[in-house]
Amino acid sequence: MREGVRPLALAFVCICCGGRAARNESGGGSGGASPVAANDCIVALRIDQCCDEPVLKRELELANDSCVVAWTHRNSVPADVRTTCKARAMGCETVRCTTPPVPSRVAAPLPDGSCSYADECESDLGCDLARDASEFCGCSDAHSIWEIEADGCLYSEINHTVEDCPSPVCGAVAPCPTCPVCLSSTPARCDIGVMGLRVCGPPFDGFWSL
Repeated sequence: MREGVRPLALAFVCICCGGRAARNESGGGSGGASPVAANDCIVALRIDQCCDEPVLKRELELANDSCVVAWTHRNSVPADVRTTCKARAMGCETVRCTTPPVPSRVAAPLPDGSCSYADECESDLGCDLARDASEFCGCSDAHSIWEIEADGCLYSEINHTVEDCPSPVCGAVAPCPTCPVCLSSTPARCDIGVMGLRVCGPPFDGFWSL
């Protein structure tokens, strides 16, 4: 088990449910991002049921099942993939789904080979406020340093790099939206969330949702 990642064994209860690839390193004080190896644990989303369901998987498993995708804060599942996967579900006409929450955006392996949710940070130095360059309107949200560095669209005052990010287009194709004014953000901090996990916030109400 890698230093700086404190996994927590738990049984995740999905409430009529169901986005951001998570590494098995929290980034901690160093804030460094690391590549996801094929046997690393990530937070994923199963999308072939009536309601999307958060699941913990090994990265390699995603290559074997197109209906299990990396959990992401922007819910960027391609429309054709979602349509194909939803076709597998039966009797969903009367099912009402809620936004699937996760207690952490990071997963880590346990000694028995299974995966568990883990800490996102070790201290406030492992967190920062960032915006998403793929969105027309968006205010700063708290993210771990590793997540900002690993995501091509997230940028902050510390890390301005934006690469391989689909830029939003408006005007010629669709009217440009009127964006709300962002309120002053409280500095990102490493807090204790649900189940005793250290997570980057605010905003944070106990779970991270799509």
